[in-house]
Amino acid sequence: MVRPAPHLFALVIDIDKYLSNGIRNLRGTDADADAVNEFLQKTLRVPKGQIKNLRNKEATRVTIETEINNLGNNTAIKKGDPILIFFAGHGTETNAPSGWPSANEKIQMLVLHDFIPSGSSDSKQGQGVLDVRLSHLLADLAAKKSDNITVILDCYHSGSGTRTDDNDLLFAGSISQKIILSFKTSCMALSQMLGRVSLQRDSRRQTAMEKHGRGVFTSALLSLLRAKGVDKLTYKDVITNLSNLHAQNTQCEGVHQSRRLFNSKVSSPQRELYLIRASSDTPGQYIVEAGEAHGITKGAEFVVFADRTMTSEIGTVVASSITAFTTTLGLARDRASAFLLIEPDERLLGVFKKMADETQAGKRGFRLVNSRDDEPDLVVAADGDVVHFEIMDELCRQHGLTRMPFEVKIDDADAIHRILQSSADFYWHLHRSNKRNPLTGKVTLECMKLKGTGEYTKDLREVLKPDFNGENLNVGGVIMVDVDEDAIYGFQVTNTTSVPLYVSMFYFDVSDLSISSYYQPGHAKRDTDVSLPPGDSLTIGYGASGTVPHMYTLRKGQDVDVGFLKLFFSTEYVDLSGVVQNSPFDDVRQSGRPQVRKSLYLWHTMCVAVVQTKGGRAAS
Repeated sequence: MVRPAPHLFALVIDIDKYLSNGIRNLRGTDADADAVNEFLQKTLRVPKGQIKNLRNKEATRVTIETEINNLGNNTAIKKGDPILIFFAGHGTETNAPSGWPSANEKIQMLVLHDFIPSGSSDSKQGQGVLDVRLSHLLADLAAKKSDNITVILDCYHSGSGTRTDDNDLLFAGSISQKIILSFKTSCMALSQMLGRVSLQRDSRRQTAMEKHGRGVFTSALLSLLRAKGVDKLTYKDVITNLSNLHAQNTQCEGVHQSRRLFNSKVSSPQRELYLIRASSDTPGQYIVEAGEAHGITKGAEFVVFADRTMTSEIGTVVASSITAFTTTLGLARDRASAFLLIEPDERLLGVFKKMADETQAGKRGFRLVNSRDDEPDLVVAADGDVVHFEIMDELCRQHGLTRMPFEVKIDDADAIHRILQSSADFYWHLHRSNKRNPLTGKVTLECMKLKGTGEYTKDLREVLKPDFNGENLNVGGVIMVDVDEDAIYGFQVTNTTSVPLYVSMFYFDVSDLSISSYYQPGHAKRDTDVSLPPGDSLTIGYGASGTVPHMYTLRKGQDVDVGFLKLFFSTEYVDLSGVVQNSPFDDVRQSGRPQVRKSLYLWHTMCVAVVQTKGGRAAS
């Protein structure tokens, strides 16, 4: 039986020859692009007609932007079909325009074939592609097709075509002001997008490497994909499994880092893998390099496998002692995520028993309570032939949100069970925090309405900035939003400490139990760039972060909705991409040694409510 060709569509861009004498040509990018084409056609069996190649003089800003737009307009590409964009060529970091919010006052750019280092007043020639422009292009593409978009950027920033010369070049040009293009940054970024992208380098002091006429990164990546198979790897797996690349630090950015490659399905949370080692101090104990900041609690069970293929199970261990970033595996103690009340009804006995069995088995789930006096998070109640879910959070009820706007047929036990499982993860992630609170008050979150400045980027996108005539809408940990205003919103996170911090920001939708990402740092095998340098700010929804602004709407039939913005911040990088989850209603709704002084590793969270109303109630 012949396997059908995959519905994968690709744009492959290769630039090794540059028009300007001020930019040294590269070696090996053409071989990398050829290897990607061969992998797509021979290994994945992608038809040649589904792959568009742009080489050298074909790779200008106009042609690249046109081809990305063509992907969105291609009727052969259906919703959910995977899209791959590969770029091999020069990349750089420039000074951001005056007043442009940026953590390091820099903005990034892909350097294209006809790029003019001295600057060009022609919007169609001599230009590069800024990261914010790429972000907008991908957001438009995702809106038309889906967020199943993978972007691989193998960028070379060394001043020599050998990719290893330390004699870096200095270029001058302008983006609304004089800018400097410094070829000192490595851009080995593997980015998996949710309709938006932050074109973020991994380390600012690395150069791209070449071996046997090929880029080290692309060679290693394709070797891994051939050996493991794209249907066996998530994006995080790629970073973890890539062999150590000399002077390289591959980084992954994007919301859905736990997805399998080219597949829009989210990988099972049970598939989260951690390296385990024997304790050097206590025989019979083991250490996992993950802790509270990763969501591990006492009593958490770990199944140990011989290797990452998970085909040979060795045994089961449990968490007994936990720090912020490590766990000692020993004795267990049960801990519930949230409290659930299933109101008495014989038609719900099956669901009740299944949840009770899972709680007794030590799975992360609910503690079943007997009455509303036990302060449950969620109440499951029968109403005729349907089940509804009552929201018991005090702030939600205070603002008029008392139940989820969805109903499930009472005889659909599988759907009810699935919703309750999602609820367990939702409330557990929403509630968890560091009891010691070492960073309390050290990070601030502001929410502002955004407005156009009357200034436009060269691609005619209006630059958004906070409405300085307005005010910080985060008042006492609550943001009131009037959806009738059709306003757009952005956020600013400020680090008041003297240490760098990593930040992740999520939106918890209480009405449908979904968790979406507003911002996550990139994922790297070694050093991931910090989100918040000491005393600095990160903008979300505007500025140089490459994130899109946010609007809020109410569902049909709702007059009020409540969600929670939650920030996770820490002094070490923590991969929190597994926090994201889709709504479970998607399928049912219609429409011993002496102590030595060492760095103090801290983490903390912050939670802010977002109350959505209409008709001017947000002012109350």
